[in-house]
Amino acid sequence: MTRRRGRTPVQVWGAGVALLVVAAACTSNSTGATTSPPASPTSPASAGPSSAVSPVADAQEDALATWANFWDVWARERAAEEPDLSSLEEIASADVVQQFEDQLELDRGSGFRVATEVESYPDVVEHVGDRALIAACTVTEETSEPEGGGAPVLQTFRRYYEAELRKDSDHWIVASLAPDASREDCIPAELEREVVAAYEAFWNALFTAADPPDPGHPQVSGTMAGEQHEVVVSLLSDLRDRGAALRGRPETHAEMIDLGIGRAVVRDCQLIPQDHGVYDLESGERQDDIPPVEPGQRDIRSAHLERTAGGWKVIELDGQTDVSCEFTS
Repeated sequence: MTRRRGRTPVQVWGAGVALLVVAAACTSNSTGATTSPPASPTSPASAGPSSAVSPVADAQEDALATWANFWDVWARERAAEEPDLSSLEEIASADVVQQFEDQLELDRGSGFRVATEVESYPDVVEHVGDRALIAACTVTEETSEPEGGGAPVLQTFRRYYEAELRKDSDHWIVASLAPDASREDCIPAELEREVVAAYEAFWNALFTAADPPDPGHPQVSGTMAGEQHEVVVSLLSDLRDRGAALRGRPETHAEMIDLGIGRAVVRDCQLIPQDHGVYDLESGERQDDIPPVEPGQRDIRSAHLERTAGGWKVIELDGQTDVSCEFTS
């Protein structure tokens, strides 16, 4: 389940010109305006092994499938009223099962039953015979429900796990599992690239659809959703009705700074070009919607993105103009 934070898109350009922002990863301007489908966490395809059919590839896919199944079972039994460890014992060593029991004892001892959603982004970093080492940035959203009643508490964690999987007779098991405390708040590199590309596509779409203004441009619905989509459609409609256009796409330097289940935040220190502004389409004269750009002006933007069936899309954007900020690249 995707949960949204209760934030409202901010109007910062005046006269209906809305500023859209999300925190993302370091990147330069992109030229494409479409987004790719979202990465599939906890799946072999997202983990890096070749898709070519070979015994090694098959073994790695089997190990990754076990890793995904392990987290499914972990989450299901952690939330169960009467946990059944037999499913976990089939795919994990006694030591790992004990780790689960310790976590369960901690949960229940504190008076909570914890519902957990998990997305893991694994890489097979070593594979020799019946042994595979996996490194995975793993995102969990944990809803702690007091067993005696009361309001549930939602927390999001990003943990970097190192795990050893071994093939036991005809199937893989998770033999060891260790979080790396030095890499908490990890962000998967592949996912970061995907989110930042979606963020860049948003800016490309905005300035493509704004000159001349076209509220129904397919790139608009392809790169933004929710309230932010409504804000942009309203902006483009206003520009069209006035016979004006928005020009001067900022130079973006984005990095992803936060990640949850199906959501991400991007921060962007932008260099604003001198021609950034609203212009009359007939005369070409600059309008006063946006103040003249100062030489070397930098704006800071923060954007929230949501994973949809059509890929990652910007849903909220805010920021400040003419501030001091550092480029990420």
